[in-house]
Amino acid sequence: MAWLLRAVSRHNLRLSHRFTKRFIGEPRQPPRLACPDHSNHPAFPGHHVNPTPLPFEHETLSPASLLGAFLSRTVTVVRVMSAPPPSTPPRGTEPPTVIVGGGLAGLSAAVGLATQGRPALLFESRLRLGGRAGSFHDGATEEWIDHCQHVGMGCCTSLLWLIQTVGLEECFRRDRALHFVAPPDPASSQPPLVHRLQAAPLPAPLHLLPGLSQLKYLDGRRRREIRRGMLALARCSGPDLDRSFDDWLSEHGQSPESVAGFWEVILVSALSESLDHIAVSHARHVFVSGFLGHRSGWELIVPRVPLEEIYGTRLSGWLADHGVEVRTGSAVRNVEWENERVVGVRLADERVVAADRVVLAVPHHRLGNLLPEPLESHPQVTALEQLDTAPIAAVHLWFDRPVTDLPHAVLVGRLGQWVFRRESPTENGDYLQVVISAARHVTGRDREEVISEVVDELRAIWPESVGARLHRSRLVIEHRAVVSPRPGTDSLRPEQLSPWTGLYLAGDWTRTGWPSTMEGAVRSGLSAAEAVLADLSVPAQLQPPDLVPGRLAGWLLGIGRKTP
Repeated sequence: MAWLLRAVSRHNLRLSHRFTKRFIGEPRQPPRLACPDHSNHPAFPGHHVNPTPLPFEHETLSPASLLGAFLSRTVTVVRVMSAPPPSTPPRGTEPPTVIVGGGLAGLSAAVGLATQGRPALLFESRLRLGGRAGSFHDGATEEWIDHCQHVGMGCCTSLLWLIQTVGLEECFRRDRALHFVAPPDPASSQPPLVHRLQAAPLPAPLHLLPGLSQLKYLDGRRRREIRRGMLALARCSGPDLDRSFDDWLSEHGQSPESVAGFWEVILVSALSESLDHIAVSHARHVFVSGFLGHRSGWELIVPRVPLEEIYGTRLSGWLADHGVEVRTGSAVRNVEWENERVVGVRLADERVVAADRVVLAVPHHRLGNLLPEPLESHPQVTALEQLDTAPIAAVHLWFDRPVTDLPHAVLVGRLGQWVFRRESPTENGDYLQVVISAARHVTGRDREEVISEVVDELRAIWPESVGARLHRSRLVIEHRAVVSPRPGTDSLRPEQLSPWTGLYLAGDWTRTGWPSTMEGAVRSGLSAAEAVLADLSVPAQLQPPDLVPGRLAGWLLGIGRKTP
């Protein structure tokens, strides 16, 4: 295979030479083999009439097909490591590990333990699973409606591991194009143009450069600014990583037009925060892991069905089939603690469930309330009070006819930021969800006023929708949707293996190398499960590897290694 890799490398260097000099500039370091970057990022949200099913199958590729996959715009090779089989069968008398919390972190911990044949008992205070990635039942339409649209990316390897392990592939699709709706032009009476961004048959990081040049609402000067900015961001290291990204953009020559038309569009939706509240390290993570390092890292993983079906029905059924007991509507009051170790949990009805190992997969602001008195004042716990959160708002709209044939679109320069359309409209008509991230400016506004402004924006983009009648509307705000990725935040996030015997932590607020996203939540759950297995003397590697940056990306951008 060495000759093949050398041939691929030489071919792609010849293919991309003129793109490199024009868009990137000369590399600053000699060629080197890239190693996986284990401090990756995102999750966020394009004209896909027939979206491509999500490919997960492991394939045996011939040298010719491997070369074709590297250069083709349609072939994607997804490497998701399956969980190893249990090294030893669990003892019949082994008490189950108690997991408190049925969100993505707790569910992932349960799946991780179940793949190794270890018993687990999960408590969730709500009646439904999924946590913030959950649904509510709409009585008027008799539908399950997601609190907010949850979207992953191709670089979210742990989320993909969970999907594959539980057999949820048919519940998701993979979108390989983004559709940017140009910002409003008060001087024009025409609807805004829709610009398609997709990968060209070039190796990373050149694959998206031709697509970026198609964003014609940005002039050539602004697009050149953005290319230079992405290059500088990928090469950023050291103290610059723990500062405000807003300040960093100003110092690197990014104009207000470039910021509003590109950087803000991507990052506010990816991290659900304003640019002045985002650390450079997390912004870098989004672009390196998602857009620059690997050809498929930026592709969207979009649910086809309500999250209730995914987590509340299918995943919970898988857990039951694999020996995990799930108790919904059962709240845990506190952790029981004796002789400097965990001995169980006390439920809201005062019953005590004995346990040697407890995984607390709850929101960070609830952790202190569950811990016994000696632990709640520990510096690792009190430090969590310094973590800030950011809200996400979702406007749910039911029309009597289709408004657009796009499955989703990026809305530039508007109150609404992304619009998602249900793939198969129900008999109630067309259902759209418009997402507003970093929604502090929405929380204090009149709800009907917000809905009206969003509807007016959609009608201006798609004039044919003017005749569509709005059946119903609803504004849902998740006030503590994510942990803000501010500078200095990472030092406050604890590890999954706590300092206390028998106690483990899970949640997107723990230290995973990722911001507060679905991927971060899943990674935390798998890391907690790995810590439990290690304490049981049956260690296992559950966490799948990150996408390996392309060789050209590693050479040109200096990525694929740990950043100081």
